[in-house]
Amino acid sequence: AAAAVTAAAAAFLLLKEPQPEKEMQPLLFEAEAGVLNGVHAAAELSGYSGDGYVTGFDDDEDSLTVFVEAPEDGLYDMWVGYSSPGGDKYTMLSLDDCQAAEIRLAASGTFTEAYAGKWLLRTGRNEVLISRNWGWYNMDYIKIRKARKRPEHRVERRLVNPDATPETVELFNFLADQYGKHILSGQQTLLDSLKLLHK
Repeated sequence: AAAAVTAAAAAFLLLKEPQPEKEMQPLLFEAEAGVLNGVHAAAELSGYSGDGYVTGFDDDEDSLTVFVEAPEDGLYDMWVGYSSPGGDKYTMLSLDDCQAAEIRLAASGTFTEAYAGKWLLRTGRNEVLISRNWGWYNMDYIKIRKARKRPEHRVERRLVNPDATPETVELFNFLADQYGKHILSGQQTLLDSLKLLHK
């Protein structure tokens, strides 16, 4: 019951709408300008960006390093331009030999792009390594754009239900007082659950 009350009270925390902010223009970094390892640049297919694209991801050690220039330190959204004419594929991205993520490349006979998540980049050159993984796809570019700042969360000390019980109000006020200051955690074992069932 206490857990249900906690969940109900937490659901009543009202957040203000974030204000829109001006976005920076995306920056594009061509795959064919990177360091090619076991792969090669090509231009036979149409619809690519720049002077061509990179293909030949068919051996385990094949990879491509794209040098991404970030204008400032910060969190960036990243996309990869690609084509995958033979069905869905997966590739692996890593940043400066540490951060890594598997990216799904949905089947596409024409060049398109896939969102690769948010990446923490430093000012200047960042090395993004594209490793083969499933292989048999074509890489066109990497695109980045400074991620929007997360809006400040503001909690209004007001419950949706004006007829909430005193216990709910007390719990809500406690949660509001802790918000942004402390982390609340708890643990329940199987033995605790069995004791509750037998009460």
